[in-house]
Amino acid sequence: MVSGLHILVFTAFFALQEAVPYKPSDEFKIKVDYKFEEHPPIDRTKVVYDIATDERDRKAIAGPLPYLRLTLTVLKLGSEEIKIKAVNSNDKTVFNRKATVGEVINIDIGFIDDVKDREAPYEFIVLLYSKSKQPISRIHLLIMEDGTFMVNDQKRGKF
Repeated sequence: MVSGLHILVFTAFFALQEAVPYKPSDEFKIKVDYKFEEHPPIDRTKVVYDIATDERDRKAIAGPLPYLRLTLTVLKLGSEEIKIKAVNSNDKTVFNRKATVGEVINIDIGFIDDVKDREAPYEFIVLLYSKSKQPISRIHLLIMEDGTFMVNDQKRGKF
């Protein structure tokens, strides 16, 4: 059951995200590392009730599969940007440090099929904070279900 407090908290969170402006694209660089790697074997002794048997067997196919890593480099910082924090779609903090020019953030996305199926994190928000812990700017990375790669609502390719 969703209470009025939950709705208020979610609304405030999304309003805050929309209020934080995007970091200009000339102030950061994203490098895509797209390789083929072996998927770890599926544990056939484990029963998963939310995955159909044919889908599970499809994922058990051996052989190299496309795997994605991103490298985000901060080229310029605003005068008030002193901290960087990156969070994925599972609300897990990926990166949290003091901001410096040339800072490199390695983001291990995972297997593209898992990302498209929403079994792996598909969205990353990089926030730059001021000394008073207020978000100053953000970088929004999103891989849509069809494989379209978006950076700050601009299409950057398709996997």
